[in-house]
Amino acid sequence: MNYLFPLGYLSLVTSLLLLLDITLTKQLYQLYRQERDYRYCLDKIKTDQAEVEDYYQFSLVCLSKRKLDQALLNLKIVIFKSQNNSNSLLLEAYITLARTYEKLNYLNQAIKFYYEALKLDAQNINLLYKLAYLYEREEKFGKSIQFYNKILSYDPTNNIATKALKRLKIL
Repeated sequence: MNYLFPLGYLSLVTSLLLLLDITLTKQLYQLYRQERDYRYCLDKIKTDQAEVEDYYQFSLVCLSKRKLDQALLNLKIVIFKSQNNSNSLLLEAYITLARTYEKLNYLNQAIKFYYEALKLDAQNINLLYKLAYLYEREEKFGKSIQFYNKILSYDPTNNIATKALKRLKIL
């Protein structure tokens, strides 16, 4: 009977150490893949072999590595090079650029790029919601209400827009 407690304790500690090992291994592998992708894209860009998609992929890797300046620069390159090509990649670049500026709290820049994305996909409810939300954060409630109403014109059952309008009309 005296040996059960140490055996149970040992099993518990071993299980916790195994979970910790698995978690750390996953994180290390993710960091390895991230660094590998970063170097691969960087090499393609430096040797002038990069396509527009490579610049976009590189910007995503830079974002995950928190290299925001590089990410913003490469997203702008994607936008410049995609003007006459792929609308879907251009749309993704505008959205990613807007989200990055939003995270940096540059709301005017974020709004600008969400508008550019909206030009490519005018009925995208997520973009409309983002614009409404950002205008609400900037206390431009009239603009915010316009975008929430636009959301409801495309989706009359949208609960988020309905609740936001009720809240804004109280203000």
